[in-house]
Amino acid sequence: MATIKEKGKGRNNDHKIHSKGRVNQHPIAMFAYGEDNDFAEAIAKNLKINITPRSFKRFPCGEVLSHQAETVRDTDVFIVCQPRMGEKLMNDLFACGLFVNAVRQGSPYRITVMMPYLPFSRQDKSTNHREPILARFVPEQLRAAGADAVVVFKLHNPASISTFPGIHMDNVDTNDIVLNYIRTNPKTFILKKSQIGAPDLGSTKSCKKYADQLGIGLVIINKSRDHKAISVSNTLDVHGDLAGSDIIFIDDMADTCGTAKGAAIAAKERGAHKIFFFATHPVLSGNAIANINEAGFDGVFFTDTIPLTDEQKKGIKNIKIISVSKLAAQVIDNIHNGHSVSGLWNGDRY
Repeated sequence: MATIKEKGKGRNNDHKIHSKGRVNQHPIAMFAYGEDNDFAEAIAKNLKINITPRSFKRFPCGEVLSHQAETVRDTDVFIVCQPRMGEKLMNDLFACGLFVNAVRQGSPYRITVMMPYLPFSRQDKSTNHREPILARFVPEQLRAAGADAVVVFKLHNPASISTFPGIHMDNVDTNDIVLNYIRTNPKTFILKKSQIGAPDLGSTKSCKKYADQLGIGLVIINKSRDHKAISVSNTLDVHGDLAGSDIIFIDDMADTCGTAKGAAIAAKERGAHKIFFFATHPVLSGNAIANINEAGFDGVFFTDTIPLTDEQKKGIKNIKIISVSKLAAQVIDNIHNGHSVSGLWNGDRY
């Protein structure tokens, strides 16, 4: 039987990052549930609190026993969970649910799960006969386990949040982080010679918002997708004049990166100068790393919503990780103190 007592210094509830002070009188407790806790530790540092320790045991039969190592009675609990992609995804999701249930049995005031990337979020509609809609599967399972609310970042289809019954969902917008990074790096992004690139028609609306905010043009890659195949797309056409421009492609996620590669090749064939690629969620399935490198991007920018291994980081040319941990800390603080969450990216912090 494997037993792990995870690192944690215990709670320090004296945090105050709000100038208006704390409204919620229930003490805060934050857990990190995942193999890589760097993201959660960065959040805790911003909040000026310690990650609450938990206990984890794995039995020879395959069962696990995971629970809080300190009392959570009447506390406002936040669980930061980053499930690993690939074959370990389902195991991590189930294990997270078990931990949520264990915490619920400790009689907390509230449980909020922060899962920056929501698995199954792309399965929000049926494209073939008898296909299920599974976008709400994970929130429903977390609710059943005992969670009161779920926080996600950059949901694939924000409209699908209305289909999640019985549990409160917050969808954190990361647009400002991308915009601020572009604006504060003028040597890399010369806006007067740049355009935003939508790598497919589905991202056009979102990319137009970026272009309007930056005051630059928009080009669109039109593609077809074979819905009988998995993660396969074919580039068809490009709308806009790319000759001599730097193109900044922006998408919500980087999965196999076949779309990103096709968009980059199409842009280069039409005379684009430099090509950059932003994605909030680095899923990186299959041949993703090879596709990114073959695309020849001058810069690849991911956030830390999904932790990357050192091997993945070293394998991608011109990669830069942009942390969203400060925004995550502000979200947790606002939820804890009863302030607006959407106000964090709509100009009203409180």
